[in-house]
Amino acid sequence: MNEPKKNKSVWVIIGWIALIVVAVTGIVLIVNAMIGGAGDDAEGPEANLPAPPPGVPSVTALEAVHVRSGPGTSYPSYGVAPKGASAELMGISETGAWWVVKIPQDIAPNSQGWVSADYVQVDGGENMPVIPSPPEPPEGEIPEPPEGTPTATALDAINVRSGPGTQYPAYFVAAKGATGEVVGVSEDRGWWVVRLPVDMVVEGQGWVSADWVTTSNTEDVPIVSAPEQLPPVDAPIPPEGAPVATSLDYINVRTGPGLQYPSYGVVQPGVSAEILGVSEDGGWWAVKVNAVELGQAWVSADYVQAINAEGVPVLPAP
Repeated sequence: MNEPKKNKSVWVIIGWIALIVVAVTGIVLIVNAMIGGAGDDAEGPEANLPAPPPGVPSVTALEAVHVRSGPGTSYPSYGVAPKGASAELMGISETGAWWVVKIPQDIAPNSQGWVSADYVQVDGGENMPVIPSPPEPPEGEIPEPPEGTPTATALDAINVRSGPGTQYPAYFVAAKGATGEVVGVSEDRGWWVVRLPVDMVVEGQGWVSADWVTTSNTEDVPIVSAPEQLPPVDAPIPPEGAPVATSLDYINVRTGPGLQYPSYGVVQPGVSAEILGVSEDGGWWAVKVNAVELGQAWVSADYVQAINAEGVPVLPAP
């Protein structure tokens, strides 16, 4: 007499198990979309990845995947590797969630790009070296544009630079989906000028690559001339074992630890300088450079890779 009740209980249990499986699957998909940087509408210009030599460790994209400047979606992308693209493997992240692949040196001075392990197939990845993560770039907010004005919207995390080219230092990184008012375009129409607060940037504007944004109502915006580039700054070769900062991008070398201090000039990516001290807030390194007052200048910790820097003295701002 109790058999129908038992059957009903079994089906209720099966139903609950099915609901739990669906819920867990959904959560996994959401997490992968949040951390993977691919499979979540990976949009942008195609990444130019050299084919790996035969027999070397390599990765192959299982679907379109961002090749980033660091292990996370907050790092700007160098481009999108299409499904089936392969690249030589150079290392793995500290968490094991990202692989480091070889990219052209004219794109990244250390030839390193980062791809999510969720979206690639690895061949020969055993015993790869662990590569330290570069500092996360600073994120800044672009003001909301007035209604009806020309706009640009970021397809991914993008650099907002001081001029129309990667040789101009970045002010900060704008998050995916950030929308700003467009006030001009470069002469080659490869870069858009967006309005920024003057308390953030004295010039009141920054430049974003046309490859990484979608635009609206920009047909009649004026052409804006590129700002004058600052002179290059050199650094003496650091002594062996000294604390060292190596530039990850074109960066300003300033007279003090903050954006409000004037710039002596710009250091190219891949330049190393001896660290002489750190700012009180830990956000700036004092480094040894040539041809400047006291032979000392300041660089943002967000745009350099520092080694052996534990215990350097705290230096007051000038």
